[in-house]
Amino acid sequence: MRGNVRERRFYRQAPVDGKRDPEAYGTVVYPRRAFNAIEGYDELFTGWGGEDDDLYERLLLAGLSMQHYPAEMVDPISHGDGERLAFHALKHKDLQHIINMFYRTAKLQVMAFRGIRTELPLPARRELQRMVGLAVMQWSGDAGKPFPSIRLSLKDAWWLPPPYRLSTRAELTLTMDLAQES
Repeated sequence: MRGNVRERRFYRQAPVDGKRDPEAYGTVVYPRRAFNAIEGYDELFTGWGGEDDDLYERLLLAGLSMQHYPAEMVDPISHGDGERLAFHALKHKDLQHIINMFYRTAKLQVMAFRGIRTELPLPARRELQRMVGLAVMQWSGDAGKPFPSIRLSLKDAWWLPPPYRLSTRAELTLTMDLAQES
């Protein structure tokens, strides 16, 4: 890999027959400078899912392009949900995945609105994750209940771009629709 890695690029395992190996989904190679520039992985992701997509999005925002390495270069260690959830308080994989996806979406929207290409400050991320987690846990994954819209009201609008700094409140609404059976 060292001989083939180029600056301003990150490398993921190539899809096989159009699909990524789910066991190697988070396997990535990139320069340490890029990792440091985007402040690495977001440590607020817990449970299963989303942290790798968040990292890839921020690498792209930082100006890197995604390339692939041959799939046969990596032989991932298979692991089940027991290992994925062993050290986390919430043992419901799908519910944690929903929290992580909504948190990631909210964070990327705030970053895009503000023009941030690395990472939101930790206090802002904590507040986003707290609000998303509360809304999803109130819903609790009950398919019989409609999913509530998540309205994120950020009272400290420090991240708003000019001329919006005088605003005391900004809202981001996240919703989820049921997939139609095909």
